[in-house]
Amino acid sequence: MLLTQEENAVFSLYALVKAIKGKVTKKTLKETLLHQPEYPSLFALSNALETLKIENVALSMPVEQLAEVPTPFLVFLKIDGGSYGLVQKVSHDSIEWLHDKKGLQRESLIDFAKTYKGTILVAEANEQSGKATTQKIGKKKIRLLWLLIPSVHLVPKLMQR
Repeated sequence: MLLTQEENAVFSLYALVKAIKGKVTKKTLKETLLHQPEYPSLFALSNALETLKIENVALSMPVEQLAEVPTPFLVFLKIDGGSYGLVQKVSHDSIEWLHDKKGLQRESLIDFAKTYKGTILVAEANEQSGKATTQKIGKKKIRLLWLLIPSVHLVPKLMQR
């Protein structure tokens, strides 16, 4: 039995929160996610973390650069109709990530690239994490975040010139 996309989002986001030692219960996380209009999108996951005062950023990242990102982080994958996975370890040629039903997966970056959609969510807990806030994230802030995503690809290209 495969989890639905909604269940996968809760499972994966909670796995990330636990991995970064965020002080949030699964129940609180799920309730916060369910109140996001765009749930189970990456935008909704990011907003839920913001509501819980967990700093995060979504980025477009080529598979070749994943080893440069501190683990853990979430990835969006072209499996099960679109699902999230928690990356626990990346080297220059392999990756370990948590699948919601199959558990820990180890594969080459070449094989992983076949299902990786190019988007990650990185988060970091702090002392305020887990203390939900009703403060809304401004649309301008989110637009700026999504405008920054293409810049991840531009920076290396500009540096080559």
